[in-house]
Amino acid sequence: MKNPSLLKFNRILYLLNLFQRGRVNLVSQAAQLGVSVRTLQRDVSEIEKAGFPVCSSVPGVYGFVEGFSLDKMPLSRRESSLLTLMEQLSESLGAPWLASFNRFKSNTVRPADSDMFYIKLSAESSPVTVRLTETLERCLFRRERISILYAGKKQSWCRNLRPLKIMLFDGFWYLLAMADTGTYMKFLLSNILRVYPLGTFFEPVNVDKTLAESVNIWFDGGREICISLRVSAGVARYFKKRQYFPLQHIEREFPDGSLELSCKTANFMEILPAIKSWLPDITVLSPRALAEELLAQLQTSVCRHKSVLDKPETKSTVNNVARRTDKTVQKPGVRPRKHK
Repeated sequence: MKNPSLLKFNRILYLLNLFQRGRVNLVSQAAQLGVSVRTLQRDVSEIEKAGFPVCSSVPGVYGFVEGFSLDKMPLSRRESSLLTLMEQLSESLGAPWLASFNRFKSNTVRPADSDMFYIKLSAESSPVTVRLTETLERCLFRRERISILYAGKKQSWCRNLRPLKIMLFDGFWYLLAMADTGTYMKFLLSNILRVYPLGTFFEPVNVDKTLAESVNIWFDGGREICISLRVSAGVARYFKKRQYFPLQHIEREFPDGSLELSCKTANFMEILPAIKSWLPDITVLSPRALAEELLAQLQTSVCRHKSVLDKPETKSTVNNVARRTDKTVQKPGVRPRKHK
C-alpha cells in the first residue's frame, strides 16, 4: 500500500508545477490523476495555508496571483511543496511548533525580490579567509584552546586562549577569547594571520549576559563603575526609546523635560564615544574622574583643530568660504537692484 503522505506530496508538487505555468482546471486534473475534485481542492487549500498566493478567477480554475513566480523564491519547487507538508506536521505537534513554523514560513515563502526592509552594515576593507573562520568555528564548537598569530601594531603570538564567540560590532568582525587570567580579549578577524588548535579543551564560559549589556567592543568584566549623566530635553526622547549606555536606567525626569540617567561600566572607554557623540546635549554628573577624562580629550581635540586653523593656508581657505557665503544668491538672468 502506498504511503498517503507521499501521494499528497506528489500531488502538491504536481500542482505547484502547474500553477507555475498558468491556470489549472481542477476537474480535468482530477480525472487525469484519478482522484476526486474535493481531494485536489484540499491540496490547493494546503498550498494556500503554506503561504503561496493562489487565486481563482473562474470557479474550479486556480493559479498563482499575477506577478508571483516560484523562480523568484529562494526554494526549489520540491522544497516548496515540502513546506506545505511541514505545516501539517507542525499543527499536530501543537501551538508552539505551529507558531515557530509560521515565522519560518514567512521568511522562506516570500520571494527574494520582495524584501520590505533595507539594512546597511559597514563592511571591512580587509577580507577574512574562509579557512580561518572554519578553523575558528570548529574550535568554538569543540571548546578547544587555540594560539593565534596576530598582526596588531606588530606581529605577536597570543597563546593558550579560550575562544568564546565570533562577534560583529560597528561593522567589524572580532574573535572574543579569554586568557588564562580570566580577562576578555578581542581580536579583529582580519588581523588574525594564523590559528593553531592546541588539542586541549575547556569548560563552557557563558558570555551572553555580558554581550547583551554591551553597546560596543570596549566591554570588559564586572561593571563596577557607576555613572550619572544629565541629558537635555531636546534629545531626551531618544534615550527613552533606546539604550545608548550599558545598563542604562532613567533615574529622574525634570520638569523641563531633561533626564538624569545612570549606567554601569567596567572602563570609561566603553561609554566615552557615546558621550562625545551626544555633546553638547549631555553632561557628566559623576564620577569626577570621568568628567576630567572627557574634558582632557576635548581640550586635546580643540588644540589640534586650533593648530590647523592657525595655518596660513587654512585661514585663506576659511576666509574664501566666508566671502562666498556672504554673497547674495541671485536668480539667473535677474540683476540686483541698486539702492539709492
